[in-house]
Amino acid sequence: MRRVKSSESLWRFFEIFALCGLVIAQPAFDYIAGSTRWIIAIQVDWVSVIAFTCLALLLPPLAIWVIESFALRILGGDRWRSTRELLHAAILAGLVGLLVNSWLKPGGMPVRYRLLISGFVGIVALIGRMRWAVVKTFFHSLAFAPLFYLVLFLLSPGTIGLAEASIGHAYPQKVRQAPKRIVILVFDELPLMSLLDGSGQVDESLFPAFSELAKSSTWYRNSTTNASHTLRAFPTLISGTRPVEEKVNAPSARNFPVNLFSLLGKAYKMNVHEAHEALCPDSVCTDRNPYPTQHGLPALKTLGERSAASKIKPISDNPPVITDIVAPPALVRANEFIKTLKPSKSRVLDYGHIMLPHQPWRYSGPEGFDTGFKDLEYGEWESPLQAKLGKQQHLLTLQTADTFLGNVIDQLKKTGIFDQALLIVTADHGIAFISSERARIPTNKNYPGIVWTPLFIKAPGQIVQQVTDQPVDSIDLLPTILDYTGSTRTPTLAGHSIRKISPGLNRATVVVAAGDVGGPGSNLRLNRVSGFNSVLAAKNWPGALEDDLRLYRVGRYGGLVGESVGATAPLPLDTAPAIKTRLVTNFDPKAKSQPLLLIRGTVKNPNTRTVAVAVNGIIAGLSPVERNTSLNLGSIAISMNPHAFRKGHNVLRAYSVTGETGAEVLTPIPFPR
Repeated sequence: MRRVKSSESLWRFFEIFALCGLVIAQPAFDYIAGSTRWIIAIQVDWVSVIAFTCLALLLPPLAIWVIESFALRILGGDRWRSTRELLHAAILAGLVGLLVNSWLKPGGMPVRYRLLISGFVGIVALIGRMRWAVVKTFFHSLAFAPLFYLVLFLLSPGTIGLAEASIGHAYPQKVRQAPKRIVILVFDELPLMSLLDGSGQVDESLFPAFSELAKSSTWYRNSTTNASHTLRAFPTLISGTRPVEEKVNAPSARNFPVNLFSLLGKAYKMNVHEAHEALCPDSVCTDRNPYPTQHGLPALKTLGERSAASKIKPISDNPPVITDIVAPPALVRANEFIKTLKPSKSRVLDYGHIMLPHQPWRYSGPEGFDTGFKDLEYGEWESPLQAKLGKQQHLLTLQTADTFLGNVIDQLKKTGIFDQALLIVTADHGIAFISSERARIPTNKNYPGIVWTPLFIKAPGQIVQQVTDQPVDSIDLLPTILDYTGSTRTPTLAGHSIRKISPGLNRATVVVAAGDVGGPGSNLRLNRVSGFNSVLAAKNWPGALEDDLRLYRVGRYGGLVGESVGATAPLPLDTAPAIKTRLVTNFDPKAKSQPLLLIRGTVKNPNTRTVAVAVNGIIAGLSPVERNTSLNLGSIAISMNPHAFRKGHNVLRAYSVTGETGAEVLTPIPFPR
């Protein structure tokens, strides 16, 4: 009798195991195997992958089975037999309902219909499990389904690539007169146009660190990327290979075994801080500095939980949120890189992929205040105002990146590294801010902002500025570095050393791999001459270069920023409703987190065309109102000058701005929400 009960209990486990595998494990497996290019940097191996599959398949059904077994033991005796059967059938029915709901989600069916269908199928499953032997047999046979998905997961190219991403070895190079120190900073989503002042020079007032670097290095102004997205741009930079059209390989050492790190891994000690890539093999980067907040088995576990939860949740259709794992706060990671710049008796290669000024533009100004801004924009700019506000956030974040660069240079000088180092500062690609154009996909109109990137190279001992407009591509970076090291066994690469590029080399066009969000796409051929001329003529932001408040001046009334409200408001200052929150009544100007530096809200009054926000009676920021005619609402996004705030109590008020420029009229309005 005991043997029969054990057999029944085992079959109950198999049924739960089957459905949990379909409801929980399968979506987790599918998401991870299909997201290799995004999560490649979590640095897992086969031990982690196998351990994760065991946890995903066994832990949920075991937990349910143990709880059920405990409940069934309480309901012992023949008179509770039907209740025990009902309990088990109800558990299976619930899992079936969740499974059907997850299957219906991609079709876009209204939630109420989806839930009705899922509930109906679940009830049918409950009745069938209790009354029909064929249903019971079907549930038993499903026990093999999770094992099938397990095999598919382990054998999928995505999983294999993830588990073996960092497999590779060093290719010994003989280096002659190699620099004792090589420091490489690669910023992300930084167009050269954003640095320029309209005369082809770096804007010293907004970006003093970049300007100072340009004065003591060789500045290659005509430097272009060969890929418009990070996942394709970094293999191009680090391995010197052109992106393959219509095919995207994850940026890993396994896929790009011959690269900067594997070629110099024997000659240099590696201090490598990668972000979304894993191009440095484990055999070279023995002491990694991972960018993700989690890696290995914990990262897989978190990714699995979130991907399964996004499918299981009955109502929510949102994809799993993984940005805190693969894209943690960029400035925190950047500052960690600075701490590792220490003197060394051996040769060292310091490499930092710095996720600045990349979206989300959560940082503001030279102080690097965290505004909490988290929007991402890879699509088309819908209006001139949207494009302008996006560029404003970008430039404010670029000021934070400039401060970081200055801190890096200060650290190199403080430790005695700067003079002896080969310092290279560049970016993987740019971004464009043109209405009705894509932000990141190059076209004949927007490509100067996406394709041209800064490139500064300071040779050891260099103190004099050189500016050259010779055409340079990102595929030239690796050959150039190898040239500086005097490598004698240089592999065949697509690019050329910048120091040896022939004036007769035909580079009238720029070849750029352009794929949506890093996916496959055509290699575009773009005119270099006209694009470069557009870049040189560009000015990052209108206004006088010496104006400290220039980036906060938006639209026709931008001149009001920094002015007193009392001079223009027809009513007394205190008639405007004030916003009263803890954030402004106990303000700390030294705190890094400053969410009120960016105010977003809606405006119902159709006559309100521009909104200004005053802090303690001084205009700190303003924004034109962007109208949504279908909703009869207007939206604003106002970046405010942090220096307008004072420690302790602050009063914030909103005003509608009308009138001619120079004779503006401010009318108090309710604070936008």
